[in-house]
Amino acid sequence: MILLFTGLIMVLSSSYVESKLTYGSEFEIFLKQALYAGLGAIALVVVSTWSIKKLQQFAPLMMLIVLGLLLVVFIPGLGDEVGGQRNWIDFGGIFRIQPSEFAKMSLVIWGATLLSKRNKHEHNFKAHTGPLLIGTAITLALILAAGDLGNVIIIALTVGAMLFAANLPIKYFGYAALAGTAMVAVLAYLKPYRVQRITSWLNPELDPLGSGYQAMHAKYALASGGLFGQNIGGSKEKWGTLPEAHTDFIFAIIGEELGLLGAFTVLLLFTAFCISLLVLARRTDSDFIRYASAGAFGWIGSQAFINIGAVLGVLPIMGVPLPLVSAGGSSLIPTLATIGMLISFARLEMSSAKNSATLNR
Repeated sequence: MILLFTGLIMVLSSSYVESKLTYGSEFEIFLKQALYAGLGAIALVVVSTWSIKKLQQFAPLMMLIVLGLLLVVFIPGLGDEVGGQRNWIDFGGIFRIQPSEFAKMSLVIWGATLLSKRNKHEHNFKAHTGPLLIGTAITLALILAAGDLGNVIIIALTVGAMLFAANLPIKYFGYAALAGTAMVAVLAYLKPYRVQRITSWLNPELDPLGSGYQAMHAKYALASGGLFGQNIGGSKEKWGTLPEAHTDFIFAIIGEELGLLGAFTVLLLFTAFCISLLVLARRTDSDFIRYASAGAFGWIGSQAFINIGAVLGVLPIMGVPLPLVSAGGSSLIPTLATIGMLISFARLEMSSAKNSATLNR
């Protein structure tokens, strides 16, 4: 929850300039984010009370709803294009949702449900792995058709983490890595803006006012923060200089206002969260909990790594938010709902441990 509160504070600090220019109020974006956090907190509490059986019962329906929403983005008048990606659904200007963000949670629950049904002693993975791979392929194809390569990579890593936890033979990961690398290379070549992102990643100084502009100013923000930062509210880059300061590049503002110590603390919090998921997946006797925890690790861990890596300049810019921190309800609400699921897992494991201790007395 420290990450969530940090995110709310930094959204307020990084968005008030953009909020004033766009909505006429310095607090509009922050108030929306606070509302999303409230809705996400409700989802967290509700999901934390669900049993594994209930999650498994809802998994197919959730997946079908998400696939339907992924199709809706292509309907004229409903689907909305932002930043060259047609991956939003606009509800009459009142609010928008990004179905690809909800696809991550749905695939984690549905994938864990399928994989937990397979026989551990069978070496034939087709019975339950086949449907998961087909469903994942359809999901990825729809998201890719919308132009969202960043979420395609994250979802692929999410499902890959679940399959790794299910002991899928390593050779298949090698095949997938080769195919994925080739696909990304082809897709990058076919879209000029993706080529520009790769070029600006390798050498942003070549086009400091064009494709390298965002990467350059992210570095300026981080560098100007020093060790202790410019204090909350003291960022200069958020004054219209750094695009997406409150969303995809909020980590740069964290570095500028909270300094190296603040940015490093955020990294430590994500690391601790991911380690806790690995510990849960390793210790549990429940296959469903193991696969769902591994999937959550693959999703949240890879998304944080990709976002922060892009800000630091070690990865190309892919346009994905920083989980729990960046502004946006489509990312925050399903993430908090998933954390609610993980809390229920932890509660079950604690109860199981207590029962085992009682029996061993």
